[in-house]
Amino acid sequence: MRSLDDELRALSKADADLMDADARIQHQIDLIVELERDGHDTRAAKKLLAVFRETRAAMQGHRDLIAELVERMTAERGG
Repeated sequence: MRSLDDELRALSKADADLMDADARIQHQIDLIVELERDGHDTRAAKKLLAVFRETRAAMQGHRDLIAELVERMTAERGG
């Protein structure tokens, strides 16, 4: 079984990964705006954006599970 410290590190990494995902999503949105402005086809870029958003949602779910485990482990320690 992993320790509370291990789970706290995993939670911190999950938070950092979500911030990175948010940055990638924003970058993709910016690219789509630029493509649209220049009259280019944006279908592939929008599909990729949808994948980024789906992936981020899965990452958020994983982060939430880690947070729940941290809460349970903390409660069990009496903290």
